[in-house]
Amino acid sequence: MTDLMLALYKFASARRMGCLMEDPNYADFSRCAKLQEQSLRERLDGQGSQHLDHMLAELDSEHSVELEAMFQAAFSLSRELNSLLRP
Repeated sequence: MTDLMLALYKFASARRMGCLMEDPNYADFSRCAKLQEQSLRERLDGQGSQHLDHMLAELDSEHSVELEAMFQAAFSLSRELNSLLRP
């Protein structure tokens, strides 16, 4: 991402994602994921917990890249639609 695109992404994430936090499904998914992680951690030894930490970090990185790509796609689509509306 360019610096400008990254700044726009951060702005949109910080200022325009309120609808996500208001979505009851999101709250349920988040709560369930935390409970599942807690349950799994209770069953793991130290090394297993480290592996889980690494896996969760990789999944978080993967998810971040997906979100950034989705933002870029939506931004590009927005520009295309805007050009169709303005002759």
